[in-house]
Amino acid sequence: MSSLQCSCDLVADHLSRLAQYFPDLNGTDLKLARNPFKLNVADIDSDMQEELIDLLNDSGAYDRFEDCVLSKFWCSLITSYPKLSEVALKVLLIFPSSYKCEQEFSSLLYMKSKYRSRLNVDEDLSVSLSVTELKIKQITDAKQAQSSH
Repeated sequence: MSSLQCSCDLVADHLSRLAQYFPDLNGTDLKLARNPFKLNVADIDSDMQEELIDLLNDSGAYDRFEDCVLSKFWCSLITSYPKLSEVALKVLLIFPSSYKCEQEFSSLLYMKSKYRSRLNVDEDLSVSLSVTELKIKQITDAKQAQSSH
């Protein structure tokens, strides 16, 4: 078996595993989450069509859509349009969670290279992924480098 075939098999295996994390995603769900006002009613499941028709005729919802970020917009519609909101929020929740995972993996690869393969990176990884601003300059300025004789 060639190395190219092994690589192709490996990629195919990873893609099939990735499907577990995004089971029911389709193009219509993505379009709904991104902009429900550009969606054709006939394109979505029949059990959500009535909600979409009501949403398309709701001028207050359209104003909120124009003024809010997508996650806040859909959260504000949970009680009025529960089926549509559930689908849209499922789609929107995927991306922040996968982004954080990718960021952590990149940080780990950077820290644990072939030259530092035995390095224990637990604490370093937590510091690099922390959202707390480091105040190293403040700490070092407060300390005297060497004591006087």
